[in-house]
Amino acid sequence: MGMSRGLRIWRLAAFAAIGWGAFTFVVMNLVSTRDPRYDTLSSYSQTDPGLLSASVLSVAVGSLAVLGCLVASGMPLPRSAQVLLSLWALGLTFAAAFPASYPPHPDPVSGEIHLYACLVAFTSLPGTVLVLLEPLRGTPSRATLVRWLWLGVGVLALFGASFLFVRLDEAGVAGFHTLTELLPIGLTQRLMLVGEVALLLSLLRVARLRAVARPSRATELFPDGGGEFRCVPVQPGHSAGVDEHHRLVGVEPSCGRPLDQRRGRLSGVDGVEHDTLGTAEQP
Repeated sequence: MGMSRGLRIWRLAAFAAIGWGAFTFVVMNLVSTRDPRYDTLSSYSQTDPGLLSASVLSVAVGSLAVLGCLVASGMPLPRSAQVLLSLWALGLTFAAAFPASYPPHPDPVSGEIHLYACLVAFTSLPGTVLVLLEPLRGTPSRATLVRWLWLGVGVLALFGASFLFVRLDEAGVAGFHTLTELLPIGLTQRLMLVGEVALLLSLLRVARLRAVARPSRATELFPDGGGEFRCVPVQPGHSAGVDEHHRLVGVEPSCGRPLDQRRGRLSGVDGVEHDTLGTAEQP
């Protein structure tokens, strides 16, 4: 079974939005005067606010399209996974709407909202993938997600360590300035974002594999291959072979008589009926 039209539309929307976000992200790093090794993306709100917002919001829209892909693929999707993926998109949106606080025009309230929105977003996407591992147990898709999850969690841990080092260095704790040089926060943040985008793309791949491998409706109803109606020849005066003690699982209706026009149902298959053909009348 191939992908449905709805799934193809969701996939196209997801690739377009995430691709545009990645494109503006690359352009922003190329044209800005900021140092990508030591300056976080939040600092770009002071010099390139338009490009930063376009990149972040585009990825947020693409993430919602990824959620649409997962639903359209028919994959078992726990409510917690839906909430976490939505929190990732919502966190990105809030991070774009409330810029970080920097001099010469600091805004502590906006800075706090930005900080916690980023924290929610960056942890929610790996959490989404982690929740999906159980429904995918025993499938090749699970192995794919596990590999990318390890990458995503690894780069997230690097960014968390570098962020902590910067905070401790700013607080004047001795020895952490050297660590900020060895593990620059700008570089680790960009690696983390690449890992997060890779997780989104892996979810798209899993949705596609699920849709392609999903059995058709007939196969789900008749796993033994009895999804097609077959004619059973019936001689006058004989029963179609269905009695009240039988249960119909894969129905094979008799074609010895056409549709019952009185009720619009197949003759002899109304739940389980008695012999509707009766015996041959005597002249």
